[in-house]
Amino acid sequence: MKAKPFTITDVGALLGVQRLPGGDENSYNVVCPFCGDERGKCNFIVIKNGELVNVYHCFHCGAGGNMLTLYAELNGLYGANRYQRAYWKIQEELPMGIQEYKIRQKKVMQREKQCKEKLAEPADCENRDAVYREMLKMLKLSFSHKADLRRRGLTETEISRMEQLGYRSICAEDSVSIARRLIRSGCNLKGVPGFFVNRNQDWEIAFYLKNSGYLCPVWSFDGLLTAFQIRLDVSYQKRKYVWLSSAKLDKGCSPGSPVSLSGDPDGQRVFVTEGILKAEITHQRTGETYIGNHGVANHKELRQMPVKNFP
Repeated sequence: MKAKPFTITDVGALLGVQRLPGGDENSYNVVCPFCGDERGKCNFIVIKNGELVNVYHCFHCGAGGNMLTLYAELNGLYGANRYQRAYWKIQEELPMGIQEYKIRQKKVMQREKQCKEKLAEPADCENRDAVYREMLKMLKLSFSHKADLRRRGLTETEISRMEQLGYRSICAEDSVSIARRLIRSGCNLKGVPGFFVNRNQDWEIAFYLKNSGYLCPVWSFDGLLTAFQIRLDVSYQKRKYVWLSSAKLDKGCSPGSPVSLSGDPDGQRVFVTEGILKAEITHQRTGETYIGNHGVANHKELRQMPVKNFP
């Protein structure tokens, strides 16, 4: 199916949706046109993982859909053909002849192609695990981050166990040197979320001052280290956690939104909670097995976890 000659950004502009600071042209937050939330809970996504999606979702009121849904809902279009009517009305409000239509459509398709070319094919779980384990040897859990875990009620023994599992502090100053050392040790960084090729054509890991914090490892059912969340020192756009990702960078890719296992997958009971860090802390305190789910809307990965003993 060919791309439409406009994106959700164009539709949002027609509808007067207010864009919030931050983000980029492919993904950004807006004032929710349904509930009015101004905290960055409503997100517009034009392109995700190299594919045109043109969708929106508000994590406050639950509104969501694609750009035609957005137009139809806000303009009171109902009925079986409301999306077709929305499409033609958008074209009417974005005056374009046949030539303009083709030019706009071509630009949208080129934009998608450029984003897709920048992405790397995600590495398999075994390669991710090998790279991440080697990377952890270069990192430590800082005093301030240990203090944060103590504040949450953890003992020194529990904190030590978490550090062994991969809870380590990131270091923005070493973002390039870490990648270089990994390559020298024989690691293949291509397709490993978090790694990318920078403007100097050097491999680098996405450790920055703005995402300074400590890593929260995602362990799979098979005992493989497949991704990381970062518990931020300073919240960014109202978020306390972000993924270690290089999805929008050259040769980078996204980790997706995997769930993490804390404890024995063959235990008699397996609990589910929201948050990777919360799941691990609760496991450390109780000994029970927990699955840490990224968020209430993240159910696809949860369903794929091969665990049967839910309470």
